[in-house]
Parts: sequence; structure tokens; C-alpha cells
Amino acid sequence: MTLSNTEYEELRDAAFAINDQFGFTGVVHTHFALHANLDRYYVTKVTPYNDRGSSLAAYATGYPIAYVAANLYLNQKVTDVRLPDNYEFRQSALLEPTLDHVIVRIPIWPFEDVPEADQHLNTVMKSVGSTVGVGRSTEEAILKALRSSQFSPQDELPSMSDLTDSQIISRLIHPLSSRILVLIEALRRGYQVDELTELTKIDAFYFDKLKHILEIEEDIKAAPLSAEQLKRGRYYGFGDGMIARIWHTDIDTVREIGKSNLILPTYKGIEPSAGELIQTPSSYYSTFETENEATQLSDKTVLVLGRGGNQLGPNASADYFTTEMLKQLQRSGYRTVIMNTNPNAGSLSPLLTDKQIIDPVQLGDVLNVVALEKPVLIFVPGNRHYLTRELRKRELPVAVLPPDQEKRSDLVSDHAEVGLDLFVTKEHIVPILASDLKSDQAWPPLLIKLQSRKHRQR
Repeated sequence: MTLSNTEYEELRDAAFAINDQFGFTGVVHTHFALHANLDRYYVTKVTPYNDRGSSLAAYATGYPIAYVAANLYLNQKVTDVRLPDNYEFRQSALLEPTLDHVIVRIPIWPFEDVPEADQHLNTVMKSVGSTVGVGRSTEEAILKALRSSQFSPQDELPSMSDLTDSQIISRLIHPLSSRILVLIEALRRGYQVDELTELTKIDAFYFDKLKHILEIEEDIKAAPLSAEQLKRGRYYGFGDGMIARIWHTDIDTVREIGKSNLILPTYKGIEPSAGELIQTPSSYYSTFETENEATQLSDKTVLVLGRGGNQLGPNASADYFTTEMLKQLQRSGYRTVIMNTNPNAGSLSPLLTDKQIIDPVQLGDVLNVVALEKPVLIFVPGNRHYLTRELRKRELPVAVLPPDQEKRSDLVSDHAEVGLDLFVTKEHIVPILASDLKSDQAWPPLLIKLQSRKHRQR
């Protein structure tokens, strides 16, 4: 977003030269640090394997990096690699991705779980995951990524207004995990873009975008219940919960204004040709334009809400639980839609689901997907209590998954909360089906049938 064309081409040529020098085949992820004022760059990292950057690039572009790399590792030429059927251009393995959207990734730090750790950000990586936002503008992508960081289940961004001016300056120079919120607060207090660029060494481009977000926020605040400002706010990534807070109303009022004024979401495909060659993408993001590229999958669709970006401890195994559940749903004849913003989640793989939606797992966004897909069942992570309560309040079919993390004292109970069917042999113990025994919602007949199967061994 901040490179000139000359700088971009120079770094691109350098990446190819490094790859040729090492003789790598397949995935190579190269990091550069650019000193634009001195016209100098440094190579900081070269990883010839799939890493978090590779998975981000795959989800950002819709290009099947791992699939193509696997064929190259098997000594196929790139010209002979045949992509999956939804890539109608048969030679598209040669295609260098072209994007018609912006994607922003924001790290997630686990300091609330490890309070003894030094919370200052430096050259040591301390993040345990990330979330992404996809939009038609940088502002939309930034706000979606922020909202996906789960600062608040009500889809509101925390305020830094209680910080003193000296604390603001200290955190600008010595950043903590709340850095982007501090940057927004500094702009709100009248700090100039050039001042902040000098203090933080962050490119002025990003401060201009954050400043624009604050200008939109002020316009929304100055025109309560305005359809025009609702349309503008939604287009630039403001969630229904954020707008409801600004207007001091509830989310249902905001959504009713949108519905009555036809301010409705449209879904755009994420694929590597910017809409030119691939007609049936499986990944989508929402925005507020006129053309909608997504349709309802079927009348037998299950919506699964993702676990979020935190990959610390039990959260990693929770994503495995989700992937196994998706496999079982497919075997049971259901069409599946996963909604998540963690680019490293295995459950986002197109091999496991029929449709992937990269949008914040917040109430307004979830209701938009429900309106499109009309799912027969919605699986909600066990730690999303506000979301579960609000969906049930609207009489939607909800099944609650086990929580990502529980304290040991919470595990002691006089009744079963989770049912687990196992297939046991001498060599293996294979999980067949897990079910929420606390849910008061009826399960679809096919799942009830599967749940009631008795295996020869337990």
C-alpha cells in the first residue's frame, strides 16, 4: 500500500534472485525491511516452507499456494499443474494474482493469559495468532480486522480516553499490545500526522486512513439514525454494534434502518484474477455495493462460526475439533459454511467446507450470513456467550460447542456436558462425534440418528 512502483519491482526482482541463488522449489516467503529515504533495503527473513505468511497470502489472493507447491515438490512443471475444477482458466497456476480488495492482518497477543510477561512490543515475536479484515478500502479492512480481534463481544472498540497526554506519548514511543487504539486516540486528541510519523516511524499513509475513519465516526455521530450515514459507515467497515453505540440505540434499530432503506450487504469472491477468470470462488467477504456474487448454498446448510485468532494452548486443539466436526457434517450430507477471520485456521480450508466467509464473527455480520444462507443449524464456540444469547433471542437454531478454555474448577460437574462417541481398536482411538448435552435446541434428524449409533467398542 505504501510502496512506489519502482520500489515494488525492485523488491520483487530481489525475491526472484534470492530464490534462484538458493535453488528453492515451491513456497518461499521472503521478508524485506525498506528504508525508503535512503533507497536501501535489507533481507530479514527467507523461509522455504509454508508458514503463517504463506497461509495469509493464500487466503488473501485465493491462489492455492500449498496445492501448487505440492505438485512442484512431486517434480511437476508449473505449466503442467492443473488446478481444481473451479479454476476455469486451466493454466491459472501460471497466474500472478491480481487483487480487487485490501486485506489487513492484526496480531493477537496473549498478555491477559500470561500477565507476568513483558507487554512491550519489540523485535521478539510475542503474538499467538492473528485476525484479518478484507474490504474494498483500507479503512474497511482495518476496521474489520480490529473488530475481529474480539476486544468486545458487543462489537465496540475500547476507548483509550482515560490515558493522560504523557501516557499517550510514552505508549507511542514504547508501544504495548493496544498500540493501534492509542494511535487512534492520539489522532482524536489533535496530534498531527507528521508528528505521529516522527514519533512512531509509521508511514503517514496509515495515519491518513485512521484519521479518515475518525472523520466518518464524527459524521455518523452528528446524524443519529440517518440512512445516509449508516450506508457510509457500513461501507467503510463500521459494524452494526459500533454504530448502535455511537447512536445510543440497539442493534435491531440499526438493522431495521438498513433493511427499510435497502442498505444490505453484498458478498465478493476472493480469487486471484480480480473477477476476470474464476467464476465460482469458495471464499467471500462482505461489503456494501450493488453486485452480489454469492447465493444460498442449499436448503440443508450448516453455519459454523470460527474460534477466532488466538492459538494459545487449548485454542489450537479447539480448531482441530472444528475441522473434525466439519468432516462429519459433510459425511452426513450437509453443505457447510465456515465464518472466521483467522488466516491460520485449518477449518478455513476449502477442502473441508463448501463456502468460507472471511468476516468478523460479530452479531450483525453473523445475522447477515444467516439471512443469505438460511442455515438449519448454527454452531457457536462455547466462549461466545453474548453471541449465543442474542442468536437464541431471535429464535435461531443454535448448537453450542465446548469452550476453548476452561479453568480446572469449572470442569468438576455432577452431570455430563459433552457427549463423545469413540471408535476403539487395539491401535487407535478415533473420535466419531461430539455433541453438546447442555443445548436445549433440537438437533436435525440426521445428526440425532448419527448421535444414537452404538459402536461395538467404547
